[in-house]
Amino acid sequence: MATLLNFGFTKPTSATPLKGNESEPDLNNNESHKSSIMRRTFNNRWLNEYSWLAFDDTTKSMRCKFCTKSKRSNPFGLNGSKNFQRSALERHQSSDDHILATSNKKQSEVFTKTVNEKFEKTKPAVSAMFRTVAFMVEEDIADRKFEKLIDLQIENDCDALKSTSNYKHADSFQKMEDVLAEAAQEEIDALISKCDFIGLMVDESIDVAIHKKMILYLKIVMNGKPKILFGGNVEVSDGKANTITAAILKYMTDHNISFDKLIGFASDGANAMVGRLNGVSTQLKNMNPWIESVHCAAHKLALAAFHGAKTMPYLLEMQRTINSVYYFFKYSLLDIRKLGNCKLFLVRKLRNSKSHQM
Repeated sequence: MATLLNFGFTKPTSATPLKGNESEPDLNNNESHKSSIMRRTFNNRWLNEYSWLAFDDTTKSMRCKFCTKSKRSNPFGLNGSKNFQRSALERHQSSDDHILATSNKKQSEVFTKTVNEKFEKTKPAVSAMFRTVAFMVEEDIADRKFEKLIDLQIENDCDALKSTSNYKHADSFQKMEDVLAEAAQEEIDALISKCDFIGLMVDESIDVAIHKKMILYLKIVMNGKPKILFGGNVEVSDGKANTITAAILKYMTDHNISFDKLIGFASDGANAMVGRLNGVSTQLKNMNPWIESVHCAAHKLALAAFHGAKTMPYLLEMQRTINSVYYFFKYSLLDIRKLGNCKLFLVRKLRNSKSHQM
């Protein structure tokens, strides 16, 4: 078969002679071509050329910041791409997935900017409203008075509140109160997390709807000084020891408080709290033997006074007299009015006597 060699042409040689058993690479061999691609490495200069590109040192792969955030189902948005070629970057940059992810990012930036600008404009009003809510909570003012208090401040030329017409309802008050409660709880949780040990004080209570509650206080030591924190007012179905113990454990779990930190437990001394066999303190000690149970001094004093009064006839007589006077006036509006007049007469007489002494 005739070839170009028959017409005087010579076979070209490699610029670098082969050594030993080396042979020329077969460019038509697909496996050899794949191997050459796999040997490619990431070029750090691409990070400056493609703002969306990121390199994951852990998986040694390339990622698209926008597609990853948008959770796009392409190699650059899922597990990362190891195809270290500029052509792969160009293909991804022009893909529909990437264009859509970039558009979403721009829309998100515009939305965030708009929200921030709106917040800056309403920040004085929001701050004033939160201060009002905090004042009402501290002074135990009913939430139905919220709108009237806001209107009063507007009438008193509080310019910051003049744009709050949509946020004066009692529902708004409740939402802001919840936000303040969450912020306060986060601050308390942060303080507890820094302490090595805590003490727990509990007592039974009820709310205005006569629902049974358990109030919790936490005692910690900060910078060498004791500090008492309000833990919460937890609803319980009954006052049994097992119910109270379960509520305490749930509270500590919900607020990520390690049970090993608990070294003190104070209660009113009732049998459900300090019972030797199955009281709350006994159950807690079974889980942490370092816990020290303390009988509340105020409750102990009240019990001492109650039982001591039973041995003193004149104290019993005084108690009967006070109760009789109370119930005499309790059920009669006319008698209550007479009692009020009597009070005013005594107050005027007392003032007159003081003025004569001066």
